[in-house]
Amino acid sequence: ASLVNFSQFVRYYYPHHKELLNEAKSIVVANGYKSFPLSDAWPFAKVYKILGFNNGVKLEYLAKTIISKLK
Repeated sequence: ASLVNFSQFVRYYYPHHKELLNEAKSIVVANGYKSFPLSDAWPFAKVYKILGFNNGVKLEYLAKTIISKLK
């Protein structure tokens, strides 16, 4: 459960606080995961599974940025 929280931290704070993001990534890798564990409840969960976590985070950030500018 805590590793999913690290995943959410990265999702919410990407691309800011790069040192903290790198620390969260290293904690996940140190616990035996190649990537962040995903919650199926996330709207972008399928995108993350197809594109991978890093590309999914970038795409979700881009989508949020575009949506906020359209409002």
